[in-house]
Parts: sequence; C-alpha cells; structure tokens
Amino acid sequence: MDIPELSDFRLGEWSVCRAEGTLSAGGHSVRLEPRVMDVLVFLAAQSGKVVSKDELLERVWGGTFVEEGVLSQAVHSLRKALGDDARQPRYIQTIPKRGYRLVASVSPAQSVGSAAALESSPPPRPEPERAVPVSLPRLRIARLVLLLLGMAAAAFWLAWNRFGTDRRTPEQHQTTEHGMRIVVLPFENLGKPGDEDAFFADGLTEEITKDLASLSSLQVISRTSAVRYQGAHRPLPEIGRELGVDYVLEGTVRWALGPEGLPRVRITPQLIRVADDTHVWAGSFDGQVKDIFAVQTEISRRVIGQLGISLLPEEKRTVQKPPTDNLEAYRAYIRGLELKNQPFYSEDHLFRAIPMFERAVRLDPGFAAAWAELSQTHSHLAFNTDSSPDRVEKSRQALARALEIDPDLLPVRLAQVYFTYRCLEDYATAQQQLTAAARRFPNNAELLESLGLVLRRRGRLTEAISSFRAAFGLNPREVRLPWWIAETYRASREYEQADHYFDQAISMAPDEAVYWAEKAQNRLAWTGDPDKARAVLTASPVAESPALAMVAFQLDLYQHDYKRALAQFTPETLKQLAPQVESRIAVLAVVARERLGDRNGALAAAEANRRLLEERVVRFPKEAFFRAYLAATLAHLDRGAEARAQVERAVGETSKDAFSGPRILEIQAMVDAILGRHSEAVAGLSRLLATPYQSSISVVDLRLNPVWDPLREDPGFVDLLRRFRG
Repeated sequence: MDIPELSDFRLGEWSVCRAEGTLSAGGHSVRLEPRVMDVLVFLAAQSGKVVSKDELLERVWGGTFVEEGVLSQAVHSLRKALGDDARQPRYIQTIPKRGYRLVASVSPAQSVGSAAALESSPPPRPEPERAVPVSLPRLRIARLVLLLLGMAAAAFWLAWNRFGTDRRTPEQHQTTEHGMRIVVLPFENLGKPGDEDAFFADGLTEEITKDLASLSSLQVISRTSAVRYQGAHRPLPEIGRELGVDYVLEGTVRWALGPEGLPRVRITPQLIRVADDTHVWAGSFDGQVKDIFAVQTEISRRVIGQLGISLLPEEKRTVQKPPTDNLEAYRAYIRGLELKNQPFYSEDHLFRAIPMFERAVRLDPGFAAAWAELSQTHSHLAFNTDSSPDRVEKSRQALARALEIDPDLLPVRLAQVYFTYRCLEDYATAQQQLTAAARRFPNNAELLESLGLVLRRRGRLTEAISSFRAAFGLNPREVRLPWWIAETYRASREYEQADHYFDQAISMAPDEAVYWAEKAQNRLAWTGDPDKARAVLTASPVAESPALAMVAFQLDLYQHDYKRALAQFTPETLKQLAPQVESRIAVLAVVARERLGDRNGALAAAEANRRLLEERVVRFPKEAFFRAYLAATLAHLDRGAEARAQVERAVGETSKDAFSGPRILEIQAMVDAILGRHSEAVAGLSRLLATPYQSSISVVDLRLNPVWDPLREDPGFVDLLRRFRG
C-alpha cells in the first residue's frame, strides 16, 4: 500500500491516531478497521480534493482484487464513526460518478490522546441520588421482578447458545441443507521481497478456492465475498458465523531470499472449525515461486482429507491439474481477473483486462482458463457496450481455442454459456449448457447467478429468484444478487418483497445510486404516492446523482410539474447518463413540452432527437431501444408509417427476450397513443399489465403518466384502469 505518512492529526473536532486505529472526541473513542483508517488517512492527505474511486481502490487495497462495494462500505463505516450525514456532509462528500472529497479541516495534532489514556481516565462522578424510602410491599414486588428478569435472562442465554450464534440468512440456510460450507479467506502477504511477486498470494487463494469449489459435496463461499474480509483482522469464528460456514481456511505467505538470491516463500495455512474455534489442521510449506501450483494442490488435498471428503475421479483430475506451468502467463491472468471481476459494470476495466489475458495466452497458448476469460470479456463488452460483428467474432475465436484445449474446465463452460447468452441471444441453449455444467459443479455461485439471468430472459421468474437466492447463499457479499432478486420481484409486481431486497443492496453499497433509484420507482408502484417515492430520493446519500435526477424527472411528470421536470437536466448532466436512459428522457421531454402547450419547442426537440437516434441506430444496430425511441420520435413528428415500421422491427428483434423485451412493447403502445391508434394502445397495455417483465408497467403509471393522456377518454382505457385497480 502507498498511503501517505500521516500518523496523528485533527479532523474537525476529532483526534485521529493512526497507529492505534482510533478516533477520539469529547472523551469518546471509536476504533476503525485498518482499511477504513487507511481510506480516512488517504482522503485526509488530499483534503479538499476529489479522490476517484479507482485511485482509492488502487492505493488502499494495493491493486488486489476487491469490488467497488468494499470502498462504499468503508466510507459508510467512516461516516457512521464520525456521525456524518451523507446528505449534508460535514466530513466526507460523495461526488457522483467521480469519487469522494474530505470537506472537514485537517490539521497536525497538538496532543492526540491514545485510546488507552482515555480508558484509564476516571469516569465522571455521578450526581448523588436522593434516597427514596421503599415500603415492604414494594420491596417484595421489586425482588419478584428481579427474580423473573433473572429467569428470563437465563432462558435467553440458553436460547442464544442454542440458536443465537446462527446468524445465517435464509439463503445461507437454503444451501447448508446440502453439505458442509467453507470460506477460503485471502492469504496474507507478509514481507514480500518485491512487488512483482504480489500476485503469489492472490493466485494461491484463487486456485485453492477453485479446487474446493469443484467438489460436489462441499459448498465454498465465492471469492467475491471472501475478499471483503481481506485485512479485516477480525476473529475467525465471527467471520465464519457471519458467512454461515462450518470451516474457515486462512493463511500467510512470508517471503525471504534464498542462498542463490532467489525469492523463497513460506506458506502457513490453517483450517478452523467455526463451531468451537478449533484448529483442525495447520501446515507449513517452503518453496520457490515456481512451486505455487504444487503447494496449492497439497493444501487443497490436506483440507479435503481433514474434512473427510471422498473425491470422484473427475474431481481428482480437477484438483491435481495446474492451470499453466508459465508463471509470467499466470501473473498476467491474475491481473486480468482483478480488472474483469470489478462490479458495477466498468467498460474501462474490461478494456484493460483484455491485454492481460492476451499476454497470458501469448506466453502459454495452451492456457485454457485464460482463453476462456478472454472470450468472456469480449462477450461482456458485446452485450453491454460494443455489439459489433468484430467484437462477437473475437469472443467466438477465443472460446473455440478454450474448448479445443479443455472443454470440461469450469471457466470454459462459463465462457460457452456467456457467448450463447450474450452474443447469440439463444437463451434456451444457454439454459441447457448451464444445467449440464451445474450437474458437474452444483455449488458454484457464478453458475447459479448465470442460470438466474437466463431464466429471467425466458420468463421463468420464480425459478430465477430461487437460483439467485441459492447463489446469494454462496456469495453473500455480492451486491448484485440482492439487486437482481429485487428487480425480479418488482418485475413480478411483488413490491413488498422487492423493497426488502433493495434495502439489502443499499445496506451493502449505500453510495450506489441505481439501488436508490429503483427502490424509489418500486415504492411508487407499490404505494401510488409520488411523495413517498420522493422521500426515498431525499434519504439517499448521493442525491446529486443523475440516476436519481431521472427518477425525480419522472415524478415531476407524474405530478404535472413540467417546467420543473425539464429543469432537472442540463446538456452536461445528460451526458453522464447511459445513452439508453438519455434517449428515454429526450423522448419524454418532448411530451413535457407538448403538455406545456409549447408545440414548436416540442417539434424542435423531436427533430434534434431524430438526428441523434438515427446515428445511434446505425452505431448500435442490435440495441432495439434506440430504434424504439426513434419510432416514438417519428410519431411526434407525424411520420406515422415510418414510426410503425421502426417499432415493429424493434419488437421483432426482442421477441425472444421475455424479461426486457416487453419494455419495447410499452414504447409501441406509446407510439400507438401518439398516432391516435387508441384501441391498439389499450390492447397492448392490457397484455402488459398481465405480463411480468423488467420494470413492469403498473396501474399507477397508467393513472399518472402524461404519456397516456391521449387515452384518458377512451372507454377501453377507463375500463382497463378499473379492472386492474380492483
């Protein structure tokens, strides 16, 4: 870590003692976890400046694989310790889409007292209490109450010892029914001789986790969740209970120079049983860097033996087979994984991961896992950013090479699924591939996540929720999982359940604006009250985020405050939105201008939209939403035949997608309403209200959204509102 050399300093009214990890003020002391303190120190060194999330992750976590949610949670812990309010910050300000800024004054410490000094100081003397005479009946009653309280406490203690230490979520209980659970915590690097060998501990953790996760009789917490505890220095039984596991495997990697001047490592793993904090097994392995795979295999074998697991023949091959014998290739591979696996889809991280995987396969053309990860990265970009034929072909070529080398390897199977799902949009075949892979790897969180995503595309939402929940049990710190569960419940119009899981996602990543935005929209559909939805936005610590401005824009439309809606965005803030969201706002802004009676302004805005959307349709030919929004724009310009042709084409392009495809049908109903095709619009809306799909339309939307104003007097529309409202 490259953290500035700040030790003791003052932050506002707080005294900070970095060595002891404490904040002190007014006789009160708060202890921070080491990484949380490092975040504070780094922000303090850049006081008043905006520090990007990437820079904080790189400098505090040293470039190791951690998800962005770790940083969000660290900032949340800091605010809690400081008593700071993210909406009106006195210490740490969130700068949407950029990072964080320390706004409190920072100054050298004059005399920063330690926690020990605070603890040793005598407590303030209490004021003497006035004696109150107690009558004999009152004394007997008091004794009886104390006796009952003691009995209740004893009963609670027994119940707690029997049940209270089991803090597993319903998702964790769901998975524990099928076998033992273990977490492999990140091996800790101690005294490494050079930064070039920092990959060793990460690679060791990665391969041991993969080995154990390949066993059908063992449930292994995903690496994504395990890495959240890197550097936490918390009691292992506490971590184990938090994750709902039976065993914790941790270890250290200590470096030294051998007689030949070559770096040597001593790896010291230990296996802990959570129930009684017993060291089941501990070992020590000495070797050179090139021995990483032999050591990893031996540690996996010892752990499996201690757990009493009998390996199937194919499981033995998986555990014993190293991914590559080229350490430089493996180093590049690990760096690529660190970049690729960052959450909250980052186009920049994916583009930076590609050269790492390309280097790995150039150094070792037989490195199947690296070919698979290269294919996965290209297919991810093809699905989200660049759906060009060239991108799809790059994914296909890398997949073909991986399949040729080792078709049974888990990363290869996943690459095949992602290509089928993301590039070919063949959801039925992707489900078959996932089902076959799950028979071999039944407890793999990523397979279960992917299965949930594919099931949603096929319209099987109940099964998708079950798959996501099973994955959440194995990956309880992956914030995307409660978000996906919430999204799916909202699609099914089960708003109360959705609200619960949105809250879970927010608790894990409180600065991620999209969770607050979707919670507000869900609250609107649930309650029908725009003010209650607006209260969710007000409670968010990232109130200035463009994602929340989008919801505020929608609420202004629903409350017919069109001027305020149009003032929500400037050309600069619109550019911060995803192009699809920006296009939606542009179309709705035309509606707002028309409702204000500004027909000329509406036509001018629609013409500007047309030019931009036509460019996007050419640039992103597989993105049906741009074509659908172009259709709505053409309808506003009274070009009805062109509008209908464009939207019908968009509907055809998304007909296989039962999850997001119906959103195109919503836009088709909008086009019909604009063109005066009222019966077609009402028929389409009637079908949509009976269909579960992503961000599904609600009666509240039909009642409040000015888009549907042309239908207000239509008898079919009036009947539709009556039928679905009751």
